[in-house]
Amino acid sequence: FANGTHEPTTWSNNASHMPPLGGGIGGYGGNTAGQNGFSPVSTGGPGGGGGGAAESPSTTTCSIGGGGADGQVIITYTPSSAATVTSYTTGSVVYANSATWTAPTGVTAVNVEVWGGGGAGGGNTQASADSGGGGGGGAYSKKTNISVTPGNGYTVVVGAAGASAAGGDGGVGGDSYFIDASTVMAKGGGGGGRDGGCAGRPAGGDAGLASS
Repeated sequence: FANGTHEPTTWSNNASHMPPLGGGIGGYGGNTAGQNGFSPVSTGGPGGGGGGAAESPSTTTCSIGGGGADGQVIITYTPSSAATVTSYTTGSVVYANSATWTAPTGVTAVNVEVWGGGGAGGGNTQASADSGGGGGGGAYSKKTNISVTPGNGYTVVVGAAGASAAGGDGGVGGDSYFIDASTVMAKGGGGGGRDGGCAGRPAGGDAGLASS
């Protein structure tokens, strides 16, 4: 959908419009000769793959695939027993960057959702009739009832978007996890292949894999 008229461009995490269970909406591929691929729109959800670069009409210029979208981590929690604490919070926190989360008073278990970073689209080498492959979307994973201790800090890692390169394969998206990779993790998406040239059509990036 090169003109963007037949593809949704936003997502919401409310009850009626859940976030994507996997990478968000991917970026558009290059539409005209020599055009670079596009990164996903900022409202398209976490972990979308970048679009591949269009074929190149030039013998001196390399086109660039679109970069992927960053991953995301959402932590939701409810106090274990409101009657035993004087101050407590029920809620959620959304992380778009890596950080340390501190468990609030009264919270002894959390639910965590993670999205891996999206892979970048493949670029295009000089004077090739083939476009680059699109980047793979990051994985989605969820784990409930993870034990935590109030007042303790816990590692939150948000996978970065895959980076694009002129005339090269797209970069791989980073993995996202909470505490460590064995607790709950979502792999980043694979990078799209550069144009195939005489070797054939390029491959799109592999989608990330979930691990809970």
